[in-house]
Amino acid sequence: MLERRFSVASRASHALFLSLHGLSVPLAPAMQAEAAAAADAAATTAAATQAAAPSATTTTPLFGGALSAAIPARLADVALARPVPDHQEVFADPSSDQALVIEVLEHASDVPDGEGAARFYFEDLVEQNEASEGARLGRVEALRNSSSSSPGSASSSSPVLLLRGLAASPAPPSARSSALSTALDACSYAAVAVGTASISKGGSSTPGSAAEQQRRRNAVSLALALLRFPAVGSDLLVSLTTATALGDGNYSSAVVPADLAGRDPAEIAAEAERLLLAIVGSLEVRDWRLFG
Repeated sequence: MLERRFSVASRASHALFLSLHGLSVPLAPAMQAEAAAAADAAATTAAATQAAAPSATTTTPLFGGALSAAIPARLADVALARPVPDHQEVFADPSSDQALVIEVLEHASDVPDGEGAARFYFEDLVEQNEASEGARLGRVEALRNSSSSSPGSASSSSPVLLLRGLAASPAPPSARSSALSTALDACSYAAVAVGTASISKGGSSTPGSAAEQQRRRNAVSLALALLRFPAVGSDLLVSLTTATALGDGNYSSAVVPADLAGRDPAEIAAEAERLLLAIVGSLEVRDWRLFG
């Protein structure tokens, strides 16, 4: 039973939290010290967990238990430190400047299934986060396409294997039938879009000249999974942003290990994509009342 009803956000209202340190939700002065302490505690817990078991994951309830997914324990729940919109779940690891966002949006019925839908959401995300300049979508790989008998270009694997959590979840009650018995059946299209962007921790409000702001921007890999459920009027986005190079003098450079500079950005991006696919593959729907 859900403790509260979560509203589906219109796509115009969504924004991606590209980094824990880039969160821009305003806090009242009386809450700032408490939030900072909570953020420090969450970061300490995440760092300790990663040191003990770097690859440890835990099945995490999302949206009051309506969804669940296997999420690395090192990714701390940002809601413990500061407000997060009802239609989002946000997790972050300050030690790697990595952020995971899961969000439920109104189904964009005017955007047809296919590569164009994944491209639409990728471009919308970077635009909403003032990261359009220099952003590049590398590729889109289909995981599921109900109009095709094959999974698409992502892999020769069956969608049942790629999206095993959805295959194990029941279809929405309102659409359940002999031909539509699982959440995977209800998913008309699923894909992963992979690209790059550069972000400023403070966005356009960061003090300094345009040149100084540009030097402070972090290079990030952006891996975005799109899962479409038109039967319940919703699109589900799972996005993972990971720093691949740090700008000069921003907050990240003080908390992210310096050896990031010695790593191949392509290797970092590939690891992030594998993590995103693992999270999306584990995603289960437990209560369809979350949608619509």
